[in-house]
Amino acid sequence: MTISQAFFSGHPAGTGPAPGPGGSLAARDELLHHMQTGFERLFNPKASGAAARLERLAVAAFLATLHGEADCSGHFQMLLQHADPSRGRVFRVVVAQARSASRLGPYGAPLGGAARADDLDGPVYTASADVREVLGDRLAAALEYAHLMYLHPDDATDATQAELRKAGWAGKDAGTLASLVNFMGHMAHKVDKRR
Repeated sequence: MTISQAFFSGHPAGTGPAPGPGGSLAARDELLHHMQTGFERLFNPKASGAAARLERLAVAAFLATLHGEADCSGHFQMLLQHADPSRGRVFRVVVAQARSASRLGPYGAPLGGAARADDLDGPVYTASADVREVLGDRLAAALEYAHLMYLHPDDATDATQAELRKAGWAGKDAGTLASLVNFMGHMAHKVDKRR
């Protein structure tokens, strides 16, 4: 399924309203092409690196559920459920954790910066021992990182990267995880504006 089919089915590529004031169908089609390319690069089962497709789908379903957009979260939850070799245990834990960690965001405050009028307080998501038992330390750390970067990126520190490395997210895998978080944030924003 393409990004266009999954999230823009009301207005297939090349038809429907322009993407906004001053927008054009060509610009919309180009956006969909870039989103589809990013999707295939991040979620293709043959993608290289130790960041397994299951891990990528788990992080994507977690973030989409945090965001709360029904089409997006439903799509990634379905993909995770089909990829889950544990008879749904990973799927159920990831979705439950996202629902319990969902808050308005972004929040946090810039390091060393002045408080902003739109700064909100919010909790830091930490996977419990029970969650780690089902997901493993590596995936649990990925969800913690995704939550941090998605909802309160201003709170990220050098220790954030150190914790990721300790859990096995280093080099190319860490870059893939960061790209995935960025992709999901960008996609959720565009899906919100699609109609």
